[in-house]
Amino acid sequence: MDINIYQLKDKQEYIDKIAEINFYTWYDFYENNCDDITNIDEYKEYLRDNCKTNNYPINLVAINNSNDYIGSISLLDDDFPEIEKDKIWLTELYVEEKYRNKGIARLLINKALEIAREKELKVIYLSCLDNLFNYYLKIGFNYTGNIIFFNNKKYNIFKYTF
Repeated sequence: MDINIYQLKDKQEYIDKIAEINFYTWYDFYENNCDDITNIDEYKEYLRDNCKTNNYPINLVAINNSNDYIGSISLLDDDFPEIEKDKIWLTELYVEEKYRNKGIARLLINKALEIAREKELKVIYLSCLDNLFNYYLKIGFNYTGNIIFFNNKKYNIFKYTF
């Protein structure tokens, strides 16, 4: 299966799909932490506006040769400013269920890391729940601690140093 990864600004026809996935997958976050994004339409507009710039966030989309959406990931500034202010975070990693465990997440992560390198970043952060802890260790991220955040959940914080 051939997978291609593009910046969302180059494949804007996937904005609605990514908006639906991100908004509803992480709805409890948006509902409780984003004053400017309170519904799906505002999130779609947020993505459209981001496609007009070369700033963060940078959204990536994975599609196959049939132009089916496979997954997506974002590079976002200040995802957890409580921990590391003015840092870039790897966030909103999502792979469609039927494509999971086939290396797609790793392809998306690698592409995001490639962009981070091109932007001459020295470090990139991510957060995850316990179920992905060992995965991120295995692919080269270093555990730095955790934070109790919205809905009183523990998020493990990792960083990748270039």
